[in-house]
Amino acid sequence: MCLFVLLFICKGVGNLDINQEKNPMKIFGTIFLIVSIVVIGLAFSTFYNAFKFNSNAQRTEAVISNIAILKDKNGKEYYDTLVNYTVSGKQYNNNSLNTSVNDKKTGDTIDIFYNKLDNTSIRISLKPYYLSIFLFSMGIALLVSAFMAVRRLNYRKNEVNNLILDNNFIYANIKDIQNNFGLRFGTRSPIFIKCEYNDGNNNITFDSDNIWLPIKKDIIQKQVKVFIDNNDMNKYYVDTRDLYDLEENNFAGK
Repeated sequence: MCLFVLLFICKGVGNLDINQEKNPMKIFGTIFLIVSIVVIGLAFSTFYNAFKFNSNAQRTEAVISNIAILKDKNGKEYYDTLVNYTVSGKQYNNNSLNTSVNDKKTGDTIDIFYNKLDNTSIRISLKPYYLSIFLFSMGIALLVSAFMAVRRLNYRKNEVNNLILDNNFIYANIKDIQNNFGLRFGTRSPIFIKCEYNDGNNNITFDSDNIWLPIKKDIIQKQVKVFIDNNDMNKYYVDTRDLYDLEENNFAGK
């Protein structure tokens, strides 16, 4: 899952139009950062709770006093094991393990763990750390993904700014408007513009960055400015800023 999201972010941010203030990838990146922090926080919380119990856990014998059949809030039945045990001469009766015990019945003796700081806190086994490890790993993966998204966005932004500052541009004819269905935000996909320039010998095609804002109608065959790097024609920026229909508030894609 984390790998999928990482690829999604890198693909989306690598091609977005940095001039679009309403670009949903920026919103997505912000949400992603918040979620990663929350997940890491949950990882530390679950680790602390497990460590707090395990570091104070003591083993003792208990006798199953009852195997209760309970119902959750959805009406689904589940089993709970109640036990009696003694700690330092004090008897504790009908304490819940909050779980079932396989192949055991009422009257059987089992080993349990209790918290020496709270003798009523009991478990059938020590608390595992795998949930904490899983949450922490996921949180770090999400955080790295958000960091890479920001880094890639800044790289593209600097690249575009340098192209504009060099002021080396051509005018290309807009040939088509297409949806990029490989990238989605909710139910929306961005669009991009395909334009073409003839250098006297060959037709050169340029694709704009992903466009999330609405654009003006009837732009086919109109010209658009393309900033290029003379040393590397693969480095370019199709300037779509004048094509936005700022009176519309929806995303461009469908």
